[in-house]
Amino acid sequence: MIIKLFGGLRKKAGASELYESGATIREVLEKISADNEDLGAAIFAKNNGELRPHIRVMVNGVDSELAQGLDTTVGDDDQI
Repeated sequence: MIIKLFGGLRKKAGASELYESGATIREVLEKISADNEDLGAAIFAKNNGELRPHIRVMVNGVDSELAQGLDTTVGDDDQI
């Protein structure tokens, strides 16, 4: 699936888009964070593994908080 990044996350990743697979938002974000520690630190709070307060995750234009948050299931055709 495609992961579009904006603002500071784009700078940390060095790209505006990344491609990754996973069953949930959390799994996808953990995979891209494992590849880039700076990006991971910008996405996840240091101590609890939850998103930093200013990070919003949308799946196909819908805020993931309106679904199941980081446990929202995603598929290969989705855009995060």
